[in-house]
Amino acid sequence: MSAVILEAITEWVGDWGLNTVEYTVRQGDTLGRIASRFYGDASKFRVIAYFNDIADPNLLEVGQVLLIPEPTQIPAEPPLAVLRPDESPFIYGIHDPGGEDLMRQAGVTGWILYTTLVNEPPQDFTALTNEGFGVLVRLNWGYNPNGTLPHESRYAEFANLCADWVRRSRGVSHWIIANEPNLRSERPGFGTLDEQAITPRRYANAFRLCRAAIRNVAGHEDDQVITAAVAPWNVDTPYSADPQGAYGANPTGNWIQYFRDMLLALEGDLDGIAIHTYTHRVNLNTGDTFITSEDRRWPDLFPATGGAHFHFRAYQDFMHAIPESLRHLPVYITETNQDSDPATGATWFTQNLGWVQQAYAEIDRWNQNPGNQKIRALLLYRWRRQGEGGDRWGFSHNEGVKQDFRQALQHRYRWIS
Repeated sequence: MSAVILEAITEWVGDWGLNTVEYTVRQGDTLGRIASRFYGDASKFRVIAYFNDIADPNLLEVGQVLLIPEPTQIPAEPPLAVLRPDESPFIYGIHDPGGEDLMRQAGVTGWILYTTLVNEPPQDFTALTNEGFGVLVRLNWGYNPNGTLPHESRYAEFANLCADWVRRSRGVSHWIIANEPNLRSERPGFGTLDEQAITPRRYANAFRLCRAAIRNVAGHEDDQVITAAVAPWNVDTPYSADPQGAYGANPTGNWIQYFRDMLLALEGDLDGIAIHTYTHRVNLNTGDTFITSEDRRWPDLFPATGGAHFHFRAYQDFMHAIPESLRHLPVYITETNQDSDPATGATWFTQNLGWVQQAYAEIDRWNQNPGNQKIRALLLYRWRRQGEGGDRWGFSHNEGVKQDFRQALQHRYRWIS
């Protein structure tokens, strides 16, 4: 830049833009992720794009040198080259698009989960991933009562539809196959004579077909295909021993055994694991959120531990049940909330009870133990309300929950270390 131009710029804007840092683009970078590192705010990717004459923020090349004008922080964070473009280093997230501004305002680009039927229109997620958000997509055959998976005679058809949805969508490489297969209301033909239980073996058969079909799509050969979360505290699905010998009988429908048997039946043909965890409400009188509760129930089903966790730490029961051979895989908690009042049907409390802050602190404590398998995300269920494509758990208009989430974001918990 010539001295004459520098002098003119200085007269106009002072010395802004004269203090720059060089940054070399690495594998997995987006402008949003770079902006988050140097400004603490992913939305400032536009500043970097403008300063470097980048017309299309989607077109970054590995090795490209960028000038970062007036950085507010020089990041001492771990290299992000290990992250995919649609991954976040943070553990925060929301089930459903729509609440991203809460994270943007905090400069924390967490995770968004999008759930879809495989016969619905494909989506383009590049606007989110360019800002540095992580994206997870859950692929479903149907919703209650049509079955999260179809009848087993149509598993190949479902796999082909999954692959077609992947092929026609953009900006994502993380795919969850179906939802809570042990829950009776997620069965194909639910409530009819054609109702079919989804055993661990049936789920594994469907998952394998879907994973193979997705990874056969050009550009998706290394995608993460993630197992469905199993419904905690649910005994809807007892079953006999696996006909292929991977697991024994589960006559009680024990949900932790179902989860482990499902993973065993896959024999390593998976790339990630989803789980769900909740509390059974909170105690307004004592202020107990039950996030760290050691209340255990069902000792007859879990004699070795004296029972299973009845509240949020149900996630630990799932984590401990993951076979040793799969303890290197990423884990995502894709649903969490305060459950509902069985008498009134009420869901999230409207007060800021600190529940969200305590939940994220609990997962961060888990992740800080070097011997624990990392949990990459904890997603609040859910953003959208009834009438908005969601259900009664939607908190888009619940100021107490949103304030709790904003305060949790200030800690900037990360899974990557």
